Amino acid sequence: MLEKLKEINSKRSVEKISMVLIIVAILHLLNVFAVYYSTKLNLSNPLIPKCLAFEIFNPYAEKGFILAFGLLIATFSKFLKQNLIVITICLLILVLYYLTGFEPNFEEYPK
Repeated sequence: MLEKLKEINSKRSVEKISMVLIIVAILHLLNVFAVYYSTKLNLSNPLIPKCLAFEIFNPYAEKGFILAFGLLIATFSKFLKQNLIVITICLLILVLYYLTGFEPNFEEYPK
């Protein structure tokens, strides 16, 4: 069983899939940073409170933390040539990225 996993792990197609998934996760992380700077530029008005800008960006910050932490583990696993673990971790962080909500919580603000 262990020999079969080692054989699958060393296949060229598995290595390519793991690299593609790492690149996709990096692109998602760059998207989170782009949203941060876009939000920062759009809400830099002195009439808009800073706490409102933080509330709007909070879901993206959580997603960015999930992606960054997962990419750290995936990159470390890639250096150890554990391509199946990289694929599993990248798929997991991408699923978590899409399953967590994008909507900020404005319930504490008066209407």
